[in-house]
Amino acid sequence: MRKTQYKGKTPLHDAVIKGNKELAKLLVSRDPEVAYYNNKNGRNHEGNYPIHLACKNDSVDVVKEFLKITPFPKEFLNKKGQNILHVAADGNGNGNVVRYILRQEKTLVEPLLNEMDEDGNHLCIGNKSWSFVAAFVLVRDKRVDSSIVNNENLTPYDIAEKTIQNSCRAI
Repeated sequence: MRKTQYKGKTPLHDAVIKGNKELAKLLVSRDPEVAYYNNKNGRNHEGNYPIHLACKNDSVDVVKEFLKITPFPKEFLNKKGQNILHVAADGNGNGNVVRYILRQEKTLVEPLLNEMDEDGNHLCIGNKSWSFVAAFVLVRDKRVDSSIVNNENLTPYDIAEKTIQNSCRAI
């Protein structure tokens, strides 16, 4: 289960990418450490742990399973220094994982909020590609520091406004 395949992916990475919740649960139940062990096999070639891929793919059920065995997700950063909330906000979904994470216990959520990645970007403003829903959910959360700026001197509200405008233009 820990053996890597093409591009450093483990079978768990593949299960998460394909959204195969049952296989992911089976693999984790057989070897819980496979979800988070910190060695060369724990991350894929992009530096993402399986929990990052579940967040990126907006797979709430898989994220729930990972959070049962990884009580301190703040410790899991990808190569860019992004935590699971960074990745969920910049993911391919409609904000379901972002909403799910924000509803969790204070001890889980607060260490993830207002963190910067290695480029100095806040979770809300690290990328301009995050979804309209994720943008809306994050800027409405009162725990998010609305005064923080990115390298372009833009606040989370500035980026959310741009995201919403771009989404409306695309329609």
